[in-house]
Amino acid sequence: MKTTLFLLLGLLGHGLAANTGSAKDCPAPQKYGSGPPKNCKPPSDPQSRPESKIEKWFTKEMFQDLFPNSNIGWGPNPCYPYSYESFVIAARYFPEFGTSSPNKEYSAKENNRRDLAAFFAHAVQETGENNYGFYQSGSGMTTEQARNCFYRGGFFNWFEGGPTSGFLPSDHPGHQPSDGDKCKIGGIYCTEDATISYFYPCSKGRSGQYNTGCYFGRGAIQISYNYNYGAFQKWLETQGLYIDLLKNPNLVMTHMEPPLAVMASLWFYMTPQPPKPAMHDIVMGQWNAGPENEAAGYKGPIFGPTSLVINNECGGESPQEPGSGGENRRIRAFKWFCDYFGVPAGSGNLLSCKGMPVKFSATHYPLSYQPDWSSTWKDAPCNCAPATYGGLIPYFDPKNYPENWVTKNAYYQKECVKTLYDNPKMYNIQGSACLKYPPKNTTIKPTEKPTQPKKATPPQPTKAPPPKTKPTRATTAVPPRTSRPSVHGTGRAKDCPAPQKYGSGPPKNCKLPSDPQNRPKSEVESWFTKEMFEDLFPNSNIGWGPNPCYPYSYESFVIAARYFPDFGTSSPNKQYSEAENNRRDLAAFFAHAVQETGENNYGFYQSGSGMTTEQARNCFYRGGFFNWFEGGPTSGFLPSDHPGHQPSDGDKCKIGGIYCTEDATISYFYPCSKGRSDQYNTGCYFGRGAIQISYNYNYGAFQKWLETQGLYIDLLKNPNLVMTHMEPPLAVMASLWFYMTPQPPKPAMHDIVMGQWNAGPENEAAGYKGPIFGPTSLVINNECGGESPQEPGSGGENRRIRAFKWFCDYFGVPAGSGNLLSCKGMPVKFSAMHYPLSYQPDWSSTGKDAPCNCAPATYGGLIPYFDPKNYPENWVAKNEYYRKECVKTLYDNPKMHNIQGSACLKYPPPK
Repeated sequence: MKTTLFLLLGLLGHGLAANTGSAKDCPAPQKYGSGPPKNCKPPSDPQSRPESKIEKWFTKEMFQDLFPNSNIGWGPNPCYPYSYESFVIAARYFPEFGTSSPNKEYSAKENNRRDLAAFFAHAVQETGENNYGFYQSGSGMTTEQARNCFYRGGFFNWFEGGPTSGFLPSDHPGHQPSDGDKCKIGGIYCTEDATISYFYPCSKGRSGQYNTGCYFGRGAIQISYNYNYGAFQKWLETQGLYIDLLKNPNLVMTHMEPPLAVMASLWFYMTPQPPKPAMHDIVMGQWNAGPENEAAGYKGPIFGPTSLVINNECGGESPQEPGSGGENRRIRAFKWFCDYFGVPAGSGNLLSCKGMPVKFSATHYPLSYQPDWSSTWKDAPCNCAPATYGGLIPYFDPKNYPENWVTKNAYYQKECVKTLYDNPKMYNIQGSACLKYPPKNTTIKPTEKPTQPKKATPPQPTKAPPPKTKPTRATTAVPPRTSRPSVHGTGRAKDCPAPQKYGSGPPKNCKLPSDPQNRPKSEVESWFTKEMFEDLFPNSNIGWGPNPCYPYSYESFVIAARYFPDFGTSSPNKQYSEAENNRRDLAAFFAHAVQETGENNYGFYQSGSGMTTEQARNCFYRGGFFNWFEGGPTSGFLPSDHPGHQPSDGDKCKIGGIYCTEDATISYFYPCSKGRSDQYNTGCYFGRGAIQISYNYNYGAFQKWLETQGLYIDLLKNPNLVMTHMEPPLAVMASLWFYMTPQPPKPAMHDIVMGQWNAGPENEAAGYKGPIFGPTSLVINNECGGESPQEPGSGGENRRIRAFKWFCDYFGVPAGSGNLLSCKGMPVKFSAMHYPLSYQPDWSSTGKDAPCNCAPATYGGLIPYFDPKNYPENWVAKNEYYRKECVKTLYDNPKMHNIQGSACLKYPPPK
């Protein structure tokens, strides 16, 4: 991890620390739409609030230098949602933002600037341009130049899925703020139950064939779902501003008196969500981390836990810039903004929540006001008391929140009491004796916990769909079936709506998938039939369904499976029967495919769909194998005239899709193609296939594996062959290779599901051992956010877990213990395990008068070593092959290992 620079620069009227460059040095961005109008109603404050102290040091010049590409490429403009004028008006409504200094660890100036750095960092991740093309070799930029342009990409998008949002009509795709006035069904984002519908009812408005009650994400740190729009609306009312966001949610983007696009995001940043503190309060050190976290250093004014607040992202910072993953981008952005402002970012390990022992969801103290169950039966007015479960009326525990929030408790307590009389049915207290007595204008003392806890409802505000407790369904083993689909209420494909189709569809005639090696059939084919494949993936191939002329078909799937004879056929554990193991293996692979390239149509779950929850579930998880290309179905990496609606469209890409990582080692093994086709690149290593492989080193590693199978296909020169090659078909095969292959220190996902992995004593003590699903999410994308308590929920791991359970239901097999379906509770993650991982030069012998050799090393590399204590025998048997590969590189390219001139090079290796 890079050491944070503690720059002692006096930034009073301008930023521009020495190493953060200037906006004028960055390429002009791609612009979307026709641009801002020449005349408009500029942002204004109807309350004429006094200037914030922030305006004394954070200038318009700085804002424009930091966000030159904002507003979908047009730059800061008062006629558009993001401008300096809108920003400072929003800041006036939060007088402590960028002005307070409640801790002694940093000076007042440092605290002020670190507050802005944190807010801006999250905006970069949430709605930034995030143009990785700056880092690609074809950009002509140094790493520092790329960094300085990348992190100037904040405030780029307006709408979720932007700049061209799939939630919006094609003739109003999000290129003007007013385009968000109506949406397709997938953008409704309405969550309803008795409690939420009472507080924050969804609008059922229509405009032609579209909806107007659309609560998908909007603004710099996107707020989404009706309960967040409603909570922000309620906060506006406490400020004397009456704006009906529940009826007209797009006012977040279009309202200019005052402007709301930045204000909504600042509200989210400044507001606690028990048990989560406000992000601002964490950065200012005004939070109670608890003794275990404090012992690990998680206390005071730090940045790391803010990523846990905003999106439950604790993947840490990637060791290589720019890296991937949400928290990685948040951390790097925060460090960059701190550099810009000339202030310290803080201790490196505390920039991430990865090492935080006790996450907020595991803390226990009163969180919300609920009926005081100890008194509802009494002949006295009803009352409310703090409860240790979440709800829509927060309680701010004095031990855990700053005084400015604690003082609001009396107001919220009265709000709760009012609801008891207005809507007793919501709490199931109809007929309670206390309702006969009108409420008193008094508050009560907090109780330890209610004597009759009720269901949990969502804390406000939160980005994720709200949690509700419900009984956990025990998964039981049932007799496995052979070919007839649909058991256990999983329905049939024919009961689902027809999907939206993209492009002109498959050709009438094509080269069908075939196997040049004519490998024998896999045992998978004896039980997993074409009928089942077509029932499970009716919407595959961007809506056209399974088709042998397209990348995803039963024919392509079974050919791929023949190259992995253990997939869906092996049964190395005794916890499950052979049939159960076989089907759980496919369920796991399909579950990850649903998350990685599934249709993921949340519209099925919205009230306007007319579906029950069960029907929505059965259609949602049939959405696998939908997309071909990363960012699909219409990929922003591809030319606009070849947007990804045919497999061949991926033959060339814009600079952002190059995904080429180069250093001395990677370039030796897996050199990137620098090919061009007109103005576009052909060496494009962005994600392709069912479980998308990306970057040149993955395409190269898959190519090398193909060579071991006697297949010579140059994927480094022509990476789109993953989607177009049909002899054999590679789109599924590449993903199966990724699923079946270990990545030390990570086991293969297949081996985890089969129980052929060594979890280590601490994990085993916590139950993480044997044939389970949870750690596979850690392998594929470092996602350990757990399963959302309410269906469908949000978050990558949540979708993986729910998909796995659904496929297990479909196949009639047990999914396993509920807590082990997630990696959330896994004490020791793979990255923290210590054992030999790769072959490297044997440093003990390079100086000797003897042939050079390689030995296992405890750090990673491109030539794996499979430790016999941690990997199955079939992988351990490959070690000698990899050792010889390593030795060969010592002689072929000693400079790569920095052993030029070593004595051992004088002696040729033994044959």
